[in-house]
Amino acid sequence: MYRYISANDVVMERVYRISVRMSAFDITVLQYFTAYGLPVLSIVSFMLLIARNLSLIRSWILSRAISSFDASYESCLVDHKKSLFLPLHDIVSSDWKLRNKGCIRIVEIGFRTGENIKYYPKNSHLVVVDRNVYIHAYLNSNPGLTSKVNIERVILSSEDRLEAIPDSSVDAVVATFVLCSVTRINLILSEIKRILAPGGLYLYLEHCPDPRDTFLYKMQNFLTTTKLWPMIFDGCHLNRNALQEIKLAQFSDMNYQYVMIDSEHNKFSKLMRIHVIGTAVK
Repeated sequence: MYRYISANDVVMERVYRISVRMSAFDITVLQYFTAYGLPVLSIVSFMLLIARNLSLIRSWILSRAISSFDASYESCLVDHKKSLFLPLHDIVSSDWKLRNKGCIRIVEIGFRTGENIKYYPKNSHLVVVDRNVYIHAYLNSNPGLTSKVNIERVILSSEDRLEAIPDSSVDAVVATFVLCSVTRINLILSEIKRILAPGGLYLYLEHCPDPRDTFLYKMQNFLTTTKLWPMIFDGCHLNRNALQEIKLAQFSDMNYQYVMIDSEHNKFSKLMRIHVIGTAVK
């Protein structure tokens, strides 16, 4: 008489024979691996995936953080920006084709959320320079944002690399809250002068550190030198004197003023309350 043996019985028999020969330690290891192996492998795989795409994830998070920051900060800047961008409406383009149409060409460095567009003359030709890898997706998902201007091109690049823009081809360069985060501030100012047409206008708005003998400056310097603030806010330096750097660039003419900005809706604004706003002529 034959006894029916299933495939499962065979497997269990083999496992039993193997387990008999294994030490207690080996059995413990096997049990832990069976219980936790898959979760651990899943976690490791997930961490490796994040590590490989860290820059993209960081850009995605920063783009949304900046959007939230700009929205709460913009209301404090409206009057200052109206004054800053008013001269754009008096510029006569150096490009005869644009001049015949009554238009000008503007390069905006550090486009961010496009909060400056509403101040530009209608039908301006705009070249966008931004290092955010999601800038194209952002523009495509917000078609109404650029409806009053003509986007000539979008350059995905760090702010100090403007090689794609020809010499003396731009009527105005706009850069707001840019100099605080660039790695080579002298290079970006040199590039701005290079691409501006003779008589072209550089418009800037930057935050400045408090006087050195104040507690707030010590806080700004600490947060910057320890890399805490730059790490969180995309390379921003609270202790950088932007106006001093602009003066060193030796534009033919400069006009600027200091303003105090303190947003009740943005707690971080208290750490960068002093701003310099102005224009410089090539």
